Amino acid sequence: MKRFVLLLLACGTAAPEEVPLAANDEGGEEAFESACLGAPTASPIVLPEVTEADVLHCDDIQPRGGTASRRDRRARESLAAARSAQREHRYLEAVSSFHTARAVAPEDAGVLAELGWAQVLAERWCEEEFDADNYDDEDPTQVACADLGVLTGVETLQRAAERARDPGRRGAIHYNLARAVEAREDVREHLRISLCLRPDNDTVRRAFAARLWSAGLSIWDDRPEALRLMRAATLFDAERRATLDELRQRYERPFALEAIPSDPEDVYPTVEALCRARLGEDQPSLCEVGEWFEDEGWALGSLALPDTELESGRLHLLLARTARGVQVVAELGNEISGDRLSHAYVEEPDIGFLDVGGVLLADVSWQRGQADANGCDWALNAWMEMLVCANDDAGPRCFASGNLGPVPYSSGDLLPTVDDSLGRCEHARVDDEPFDPAPSFNVSLGEDEIVIEREHDGAMWCLPSRETLCGFPGAPSGC
Repeated sequence: MKRFVLLLLACGTAAPEEVPLAANDEGGEEAFESACLGAPTASPIVLPEVTEADVLHCDDIQPRGGTASRRDRRARESLAAARSAQREHRYLEAVSSFHTARAVAPEDAGVLAELGWAQVLAERWCEEEFDADNYDDEDPTQVACADLGVLTGVETLQRAAERARDPGRRGAIHYNLARAVEAREDVREHLRISLCLRPDNDTVRRAFAARLWSAGLSIWDDRPEALRLMRAATLFDAERRATLDELRQRYERPFALEAIPSDPEDVYPTVEALCRARLGEDQPSLCEVGEWFEDEGWALGSLALPDTELESGRLHLLLARTARGVQVVAELGNEISGDRLSHAYVEEPDIGFLDVGGVLLADVSWQRGQADANGCDWALNAWMEMLVCANDDAGPRCFASGNLGPVPYSSGDLLPTVDDSLGRCEHARVDDEPFDPAPSFNVSLGEDEIVIEREHDGAMWCLPSRETLCGFPGAPSGC
């Protein structure tokens, strides 16, 4: 079967060329007014023009002049020992040897910078190894961790940056400061200074681009500034240009209704008979439809059955009931709970019926989500889906589907699963609002027209209901 997709182009409002007429209560005719008349139209993303100079503002960084001086032999020996200890992850020994070199060459900004970075590494190691609330002053290693120096590693690096005169060395110190500080704004500022001092350093350019990009993602709701930052990132890392193009395409994605192949399902006399066929004779208690939604000779309802392929999962089904019996018309998704690596949920669907020019249709929408663990981090994604279903001489079936876009993850039983998983991790994160530029849509199926509204900008599209839905393969015979 050929793939049939109805795309609503994101270039403007689609409104009927002729205003259709509808009967009023007195039997006359009144003009039907489309919801799209006067509604906002969609506009594509326009990327701002930016230059490296606009982003870096290097004029505020004053040159100091000078080059690195020749080091004392004793300082070189202590530096060699310190660097060897640092490579072997003996961070406390490295700090001690750097202090020795510092005593020999107190004015050497390079030695001070290496001491600062060694302190940063030692501080991180000590934090991971020991609990500050359970300090043991008889443990020589803990005592050494508490006595790394009067200044913290970041403070030592900042003092080194103030003393350094050689541009290359200053740039390297600011790069390490970017790796050491925690505040996002400080990280970006140190990378900016490092790049101004070393404009051809590819490592710094990529790191600066990554910070600009993540800053843009973090303020995506402020679209102009977000796009300015992300466009700027492409100046320093050319590989991000393709990513930005993909993001724009996803952001401008039109709403699509896609035809569903019609594969007739077996019809059973009762829901219990359907369950026995799927699960066996000993599972009648698991077969219960919460609520049937009925209209003119048929009804729709949802049923969750144990998934035979997933030990802790359930498969959610959309059932139809007619005079012929009960049958499955669609799978709504999988539910997974009690698993340390994944979680999924499917909410109960909203089901409504409408008469479109004498053709009785059902509009079904529901939310589903999927969460996955990547090491000690969880990423949560959820979205809305819809189906258009019908019942005619061929029986009940769903013939069109659409993705309404991302929504917040809202499963109530996720937390115990995540807590159980993250309990094995020292550092963990739950990203409950992952970035997804794809738009969300509100779609209303009416007797006269289908109204599609894009949430983030209110842009609307309208299509005549009967002509649109009856154009799908597998549309009801009443068309």
